[in-house]
Amino acid sequence: MKRKGFTIVEILAAVVIIAILSVVVIPNISSYIAISKDEYNKDVKKQMILAGKNYYSENQERLPRDTSEKTMDYISVSELSTLKYVDNEFVDADDNSCMEKSYVVAANKGLGINYYACMICGDNSYIEEDEEFYCDAVNYIDNNGNGNEDGSGDEGDSE
Repeated sequence: MKRKGFTIVEILAAVVIIAILSVVVIPNISSYIAISKDEYNKDVKKQMILAGKNYYSENQERLPRDTSEKTMDYISVSELSTLKYVDNEFVDADDNSCMEKSYVVAANKGLGINYYACMICGDNSYIEEDEEFYCDAVNYIDNNGNGNEDGSGDEGDSE
């Protein structure tokens, strides 16, 4: 008698092998996806900072003064887009727009100018620990109406 098809034992063995492989492979794939999203978001922040540096190189009167206190100035990413320093819309790895709530901060701590990207896309915030002080200051200025007329700020704070 000729046998056609698979036996239950063979099917069970195949299912067990597939289950074991999925337990091993799926977490690795998830971590690779998370790492690639983080890298993409870091690249977007670098592009924001580059646009801000280009803006400040042409508008040096806006650069923060060199004083003994922290001074800063900021410009929104939407303003950079309006002024044609940005060619495309910034989106995060989850396709949330970063144009409306994101800022580039130029800060002078007495050692020269440092640039920070306060990247907020939809409900996601991509602000790192070294950027928190400046991003919080921008939010404080915006919420209290103390920014410049064009939506940017020049705020001096000391630690």
